[in-house]
Amino acid sequence: MAGSGNEDNAEMEHRRLVEAIGAAGDVAYAWDVRSGSLDWLAPVPDALGGQFAALHTADGFAARIFPEDATLRAEALARHLSGAGAYECEYRIRDDHDDPVWVHDRGIARRDAAGQPLSIAGVLRLTGARKAREAQLDTSPTTTSSPATTTAPGSRIRWSRRWASRGATASRARTW
Repeated sequence: MAGSGNEDNAEMEHRRLVEAIGAAGDVAYAWDVRSGSLDWLAPVPDALGGQFAALHTADGFAARIFPEDATLRAEALARHLSGAGAYECEYRIRDDHDDPVWVHDRGIARRDAAGQPLSIAGVLRLTGARKAREAQLDTSPTTTSSPATTTAPGSRIRWSRRWASRGATASRARTW
């Protein structure tokens, strides 16, 4: 028997949402806090590895978190589960080869009538590329004069080490 139009529409909307989350490079999950079961709502990114997709318990997932980061995540979860704000945390997990993969984890608990957490719906976003760019910026030589502070509001500057090595100021840098 075919489903009703409303069920078909709901299924189509669910597929669209899962596709959009996947297109962003994210993976959504549903975690049953009471049973500990963990369901991936979209394909797990290849960067995490095939074994990662086979994790279906919160404990199995937690075992993949780097020990140095596990406390930070546990504290963020405890704050959220106690009702003190949103759950958000950035930490490293181990891929199939035990290499670190940075993720930004955000979620929200669904609660029963007494306010006790039942489940958490969340999204993992891979943030390794952003972390690498930040590390590059942190190790780049800096100048004493920031181009952003010496130009007219709204102008954009193309600033390079070549200009900085020649003693260029923001007013001599090329704008576009």
